[in-house]
Amino acid sequence: MLAYWAGKYGGRPFIEKYGKYILIRHKDLDKADIWFKRYGDAAIFFSRLMPVVRTFISFPAGISGMRFWRFIVYTFLGSLPWCIALAWVGKALGPQWDTKLKPYFHKADVVIVAIVLVFIVLYIFHHIKSDREYRSKEKSRD
Repeated sequence: MLAYWAGKYGGRPFIEKYGKYILIRHKDLDKADIWFKRYGDAAIFFSRLMPVVRTFISFPAGISGMRFWRFIVYTFLGSLPWCIALAWVGKALGPQWDTKLKPYFHKADVVIVAIVLVFIVLYIFHHIKSDREYRSKEKSRD
């Protein structure tokens, strides 16, 4: 809820001012607003089922102006299956954690970090490429 309120009461002005340092342009914010208004409910629900994404989805929900109670309902509905599944897996596999499962999950951490890094590199590459294309179009108009 804290991230939602931060997004709602300061997120967009903050991103408009400092977003350029993390390669977020006004055009990107406008696209995100349109996308979130169209798919916001589903985005909140399904993002609560995904590790990493679940942590960050509240901020854009606030920025987009999603109604708070709607945000809470979809957060609850999306978090419930995740929490039930984790509790069930913990109960079923808990005694075997240290002996059989811990090494596999450590390897999964490495894979997740690698995937996140690949997405960061692709994001940076995409923005640098589109900025260059935009600048070359602007120069050709002059």
